[in-house]
Amino acid sequence: MDDKTSTAATATPQLKSMMTPTLWLVVTSGIFLFLYSLYINQFSGSRVDDFAVVPFSGQPAFHQAQSLFAERNITHESTAIELNSDMMPAKFVVQVVTPARGQLDYQLSLLDEQGNEVWRESGQQYWDKSGSSDSAEKHRTLGLTPFSIEHSGHYTLLASLQGGYDHGITLRRNVAEASIVIYAIAGLALLSGILMLVRAGKNSPQDPA
Repeated sequence: MDDKTSTAATATPQLKSMMTPTLWLVVTSGIFLFLYSLYINQFSGSRVDDFAVVPFSGQPAFHQAQSLFAERNITHESTAIELNSDMMPAKFVVQVVTPARGQLDYQLSLLDEQGNEVWRESGQQYWDKSGSSDSAEKHRTLGLTPFSIEHSGHYTLLASLQGGYDHGITLRRNVAEASIVIYAIAGLALLSGILMLVRAGKNSPQDPA
């Protein structure tokens, strides 16, 4: 047995013993990040109610809102939503049906009884399901940023929802807010594990010719 063969035979068990815990680090960190994000976005807190979302009526009570949001192309509004400070922080979860390949452009504004905006969020979501027909329907769930209000009362949600149909809104109360520290620690563990695997792969002994 030459020196190269002896070195490879000695290094292989050592490499395997190092890669096994590293692989576990990558897998567990990835699973944790996925589950934590899922919990924060959709399942934290407790469900209050589902609210109907109907075409925007432009009632006189929201005259101020109409002039304020004229440029936003408001398409939908909710039924009255009763909020109080004991429910905070709260968040809205949007349900929508889209094709497998679809896009949702959204902008939501929460108004108090005087038509003043107390919270707003906007964004875009894209879905491109390879191998699915354009006509395949998919039920999507979009968790929005948590919010807090100072005064109890009845509120209305105005929305510009472009894309999809059968829109629905769920309100969740006393939700958890995402922790940057948790994301940073888990993300660093995942990145470190991946880099260790890549480095181990480059340093692995090659089979002798």
